[in-house]
Amino acid sequence: KKLKAEVAYKLGKNKKGKKIVIPELDSKLIVFFPTEKVTFLNFAIQGPYKTTPNRADIPLKDEQNKKIINKTGNLVAESLSIIKNLGYLDINFLNLLPIRKEHFDEQIYPVIYQKVKNKLFSGKLLPTLNGKYTKAENSLLARGKELTDFLCPKDIQKLFSKQNWLDPNITNDKTPDLRNYLLTKLNILEVDFEDFANKITIEFMQSKKDNWILDFYKKLLRQESLWRYPSGILRTKPIIKLEINKFVAPFDHFDHKKKPKVYLPAETKSRYQ
Repeated sequence: KKLKAEVAYKLGKNKKGKKIVIPELDSKLIVFFPTEKVTFLNFAIQGPYKTTPNRADIPLKDEQNKKIINKTGNLVAESLSIIKNLGYLDINFLNLLPIRKEHFDEQIYPVIYQKVKNKLFSGKLLPTLNGKYTKAENSLLARGKELTDFLCPKDIQKLFSKQNWLDPNITNDKTPDLRNYLLTKLNILEVDFEDFANKITIEFMQSKKDNWILDFYKKLLRQESLWRYPSGILRTKPIIKLEINKFVAPFDHFDHKKKPKVYLPAETKSRYQ
C-alpha cells in the first residue's frame, strides 16, 4: 500500500525559447528501472508493476498490475489540472496526450486513453481563443480564422449555443490528430462561414451595429457561393439593411433570380419607394 505510481513529463523549449512539454520518444515502462515494455506514451510512467523475468512485459491478468494501471490512468488524468496551473497546458501538450487509437491492443495505453478522455470531457482544460480554458460542451471550433475574428462569444452563444472559440491554431493542417479527436471523441462542433450563414436571423442582424454590418458585407466578397444564383443561402436571408432601419432578403424567396427586393439608391431622385 505504501508503493506509488508516478508520471513525469519532459520539459524543453519551443522556437521562441518558451518552456513547453515535449514528447519523451520511445518511452518505456519504468519499474524502478526502465523495462523493455514500450508504452507508446509521450511521457514516462513508473510503478511497482510485476514484470516477466526478462522485464520485457507485464502480466496483464495479474491483479496488482490491473490496479496499478488504473491508478496510473487516474494519475495522468489528475495531472492535467496541475499542468494547467503550471502554465504548460496548450495545444502542444494536448497533442502529445494519448489521443490516437493505434495502440488499443496494448495493456496500458487504452486505460490511460479513456481516463484522459473523461477528464478532458468534464474539466475546463481546452485552450480558448482568449487564452483561457473551457469545457468541451461549451466549445466551438472554427474552420478558418476569419470567423473567430468576426463572431464574438455573445454571437456564438446566440447562433450555436456555445460560449467559447477554441484556439484557432487547432486546424486540419497544423494539428490533424488533435482536431479529429476533439470532433469525434469530445463531440465538439466545427463551423464554417456557411454554417454561420444558415443560422442568421433577422433578430441577429438587428442586434449588430453598422460597422459590423459593413464588415460582414466585405467578407461576403470572399464567400460568393453563399449569395450567387441559384443556390446561395444568403439570397433569401434578411441580411440587407434598408434606409428605414429594417432588414430584408436581397431576393424573393420563391423567385430569387427575377425579383430583387432591395436596390441601391440612385444618384438622382426617384419616383419609386
